[in-house]
Amino acid sequence: MATAPASSTIQAALWDTQQFFEASASGVGAAAAPSQGSLVENTPPYIDSNRVNPIITAAGDPTISANRDGLFYMAAFGWELPQGQLVLLPRISHTVSTNPSGTAYEWLQRALSPSPAGSSILERPQIAVDRTTGNNSESKYLCTTYRNANLQTAIWVAQRPASSPDYTSSIQVSDVRTYPSRVDGCQVAVAPDGGVYVAWWEELDQGGGSKISVIKLRRSPGGLSFGPTVIASNWFVKPKDASATSDCSEGSGGLADSAPALKGHIRSYPFPSLAVSKATGTVYIAYNRLPLSGSGSQIAFVRSTNQGATWSNPLVVNDSAVGDKYMPAVAVSDYNNYVKVIWYDRRNDPNNLNIDVYSAVSSNSGSSFGQNVRLTNAPFGIPRLFPHYDCRTGDFWPQPASCDLGDHISTAGFATTSGFLQSC
Repeated sequence: MATAPASSTIQAALWDTQQFFEASASGVGAAAAPSQGSLVENTPPYIDSNRVNPIITAAGDPTISANRDGLFYMAAFGWELPQGQLVLLPRISHTVSTNPSGTAYEWLQRALSPSPAGSSILERPQIAVDRTTGNNSESKYLCTTYRNANLQTAIWVAQRPASSPDYTSSIQVSDVRTYPSRVDGCQVAVAPDGGVYVAWWEELDQGGGSKISVIKLRRSPGGLSFGPTVIASNWFVKPKDASATSDCSEGSGGLADSAPALKGHIRSYPFPSLAVSKATGTVYIAYNRLPLSGSGSQIAFVRSTNQGATWSNPLVVNDSAVGDKYMPAVAVSDYNNYVKVIWYDRRNDPNNLNIDVYSAVSSNSGSSFGQNVRLTNAPFGIPRLFPHYDCRTGDFWPQPASCDLGDHISTAGFATTSGFLQSC
């Protein structure tokens, strides 16, 4: 989700229909709401065989950001079927709105392609636009997870300068990790001075089935000249339900833990959510973790007031320890510099299954948060994620489950008025 910086227009990447909902294909759609109204669908899937050439199919992992003029840039993971070939090749593709209201889009190009293409993919992209007037003004930055057939992962960042029709350069910003260690779930943001931040989750295998996690970050003063890697969080353990994780993961050994899942077979990674204050440059990160004592899952929050050099001790945002809390998102209001965190929360179900959306707001730049507020009028149940479910026939597929409820929810602050918008 993104908001235009100088207006009240809202734009959202609304859906990502994976194959367990629609077996034949999937796509990404968009919606706009002028004047902070209700979001309505106004574009068909922008990666679509009828609109682009070569064909992109099975699109997903949408991400969106706006420039100073209110044009919205979107990217998504997809599979390309080149003409005359029978092999699907992974791509990350890129599109832009053709008007400030975000009601129409045109396809730009394949933004990134992995190498070698036949045995690796790029997934979970995130995009940010430099809204400053500095040397890299109007540059687009795209971070993504690289994964190959040798079970290696790394985080990459690419830049598309304002004067270029394509992403001209890219750089690996993380170490390469091999399962059962891994990196994943990057986020990218641009600071008011043009600095670029990239954050990601890293999990290290300790042997004997023990693993520890950390949130890492690198900063560039602009462009792709990134400084050293810093640790933004304390070391922590990712939350998971052992039975659900076993059902949702594929393989044995390190792969037996490849898809950490919570009760009800909901895949849940402790990916960071990243935001930067346009007023002060303060950097904020929210993530979920296993509580230091007890079980379940809680929302942790850290901040840096010196360009990511040092970080605060983690602050627990949720004010109830009952039920799982997961998939947080953080945003800063350009209007009043308030900080908001939203997340999925199960505190109202004694069986720890049904889900609500909760939020907390800080009026002091993240030093503390107010009382948690329930955003949903009633809890909602878990979709039929386990095993694979074909909504057209009502049949369950005889293959391992994906348990995929998504990787992110989103919140965004308005530029011209107080308040935030949520997409869950």
